[in-house]
Amino acid sequence: MTAPVPNRKIKTLVIDFDLYTDGDPSFKDELILMMMDNIQELLQSYETSQKDNDHDKFRKVCHKVLSTVSMIGDQELISVMEKLKDPSNPDANEHAAILKGLCHTILDMLSGELTDKLY
Repeated sequence: MTAPVPNRKIKTLVIDFDLYTDGDPSFKDELILMMMDNIQELLQSYETSQKDNDHDKFRKVCHKVLSTVSMIGDQELISVMEKLKDPSNPDANEHAAILKGLCHTILDMLSGELTDKLY
């Protein structure tokens, strides 16, 4: 018997891509792919920072991707990023799991917005 999966919040993207792309589908896809790259870099940098014990890299990537996360409008992800910038945070493992879950959810939602389904 497998353990029950905890209830997950249903998330939706709150971004209006037309504000940034003027309705241009190819530019929208470029923007989405850039956002997806940023989210993947965020995940990778956290894992690397933990492995290498180099938290400055994660902080720099957080700063780099903040505009992407702000455009997406996910305040929960922003909050978790801020908490994980402090390596002495006693709840770091819990926050890391939340970070991974949120990033994967956002990546799935973004890929669903691609018009050419390139990803």
